[in-house]
Amino acid sequence: MNITTTELTNIFASRSGLFVADRQQISDLCFLIENQYLHITKVPFCSKELFLKTIDMISSGEINAFDIQGGKTEHMALKSIAKEKYAQHAPSVEVGFMGRVPDVMYRQDARVCIIECGNTDPAKVIDYFEDGAVASMEVVPFPYAEDELLYSYKFVPGEDFVEFVDFWKKEKIQEIRKIFNR
Repeated sequence: MNITTTELTNIFASRSGLFVADRQQISDLCFLIENQYLHITKVPFCSKELFLKTIDMISSGEINAFDIQGGKTEHMALKSIAKEKYAQHAPSVEVGFMGRVPDVMYRQDARVCIIECGNTDPAKVIDYFEDGAVASMEVVPFPYAEDELLYSYKFVPGEDFVEFVDFWKKEKIQEIRKIFNR
């Protein structure tokens, strides 16, 4: 899937702007996708009707907000839907992992799959995939008013992702050292 920086920005910061620092992360992810070090797939997530119903169920107490703690009602609704969608994998919600706290996480074939809901730090993609323990990361943006179907965007590292990112970081460090050693 080819993607522009604007489209990628909208996945990570739906209905809001990113901080200036995040724009570099978006550019880096676009580079990784364009060069097939990282793959992205748009996947149907749920209907808008289910999303709105889940919000109502959380607001009324029918769904226990404690079980999907963290964030506002819309954020909790996305996490609740993700938890149900992957129920066969016994997902956990808001549990620390690799110095971060993924919204929803489950194990599949000895590797971890992560779902981040709503506005998400794009740096998490590289962070989660760096050591090879994470199989996929799905980002579920908040819907826009006109959306009838919500989509998630599934990121999967390419074959040479870990090696390339390791090389890339070393190159960046070398460039910084050159600047300071003038």
